[in-house]
Amino acid sequence: MTTSTSLNLRALLKDALVRSGMDGPSRAVAGLTPSAMAFYVAGAAHALPRGVVLYVVPGAGEVDETVENCRFFLGALDGLSPAAIERAVLPFPSHEIDPYRGLAPHVVDRGDGESHLPQPAGHVGAHAAESGQDQVHR
Repeated sequence: MTTSTSLNLRALLKDALVRSGMDGPSRAVAGLTPSAMAFYVAGAAHALPRGVVLYVVPGAGEVDETVENCRFFLGALDGLSPAAIERAVLPFPSHEIDPYRGLAPHVVDRGDGESHLPQPAGHVGAHAAESGQDQVHR
């Protein structure tokens, strides 16, 4: 992808955020497709450059697709390199997954007896709630 195409895509996505009303805070978001919800989450993360957005998806099966969609949109909105986008959107697997699958929650232990979210690299965290509903927390 050339630089001008990348800049055009970034401008198009930012314009779409504004035109759709997804550029401002909202108490509840419903009725969006998974890709549109990922676009909303990426827009929220883009608006909070020093904050973290936690996106809770209905089930563990949606985490991988959600992470990929959020990485695409956030990478395009912020112009991030592939390495930076890998650190910016992190999956938080369900604690009910098979322990031999090789996934572990991305939580940092600083030796103070408490667990902390990674900072400042993570902008979006996707986690499975097994509740059947999407939830976005800023």
